[in-house]
Amino acid sequence: LQEGDTPPMFAARIAQSSSRAALIDAMDDWSICAPDGESLQWLLSATRLADPGPAWRERARDFAVWNDPIALVALAREAPVESEPVPLLLIVAGRLFDAGPEGSVESVRLLRRIQAAHPSDFWTNFALAESLDEARDPDVIAFYRAAVALRPQASAAHFNLANALVQQGQPDDAIL
Repeated sequence: LQEGDTPPMFAARIAQSSSRAALIDAMDDWSICAPDGESLQWLLSATRLADPGPAWRERARDFAVWNDPIALVALAREAPVESEPVPLLLIVAGRLFDAGPEGSVESVRLLRRIQAAHPSDFWTNFALAESLDEARDPDVIAFYRAAVALRPQASAAHFNLANALVQQGQPDDAIL
């Protein structure tokens, strides 16, 4: 990113990069950290331009959708979890989770669909486990265990698994 870049200028450089896929995933990740609405709009616009795709992906990177809980729920229900990038799917689930009680329920539904389509993805299992943990769902343990199996060095997964086991009355199992 260079000072004065417009979304089209930045997107053109990303699109020509040999690291295009990784950069687009990073841009999606950065969107959740945007400090304000203007920065978020700029980044979502640049990402859409750098990674044009199907209508669902375009809507997933639309500032108006991000701020409309009803549109987010519709987006989640229509998500083609088998074909869209996992980082973008997880961001949509995260936005939903933060959108209130109905969004939280839809977020868990979306995360379950993502996990079924991508069972060997660490972040999918971890995100689903976190959402289930928040809801006090007993399935949380299975998904934290999957996350630990996928990344045995991920201390957060171990820590969260132990906490979930303790909360579910299995303190002896929490001592790994």
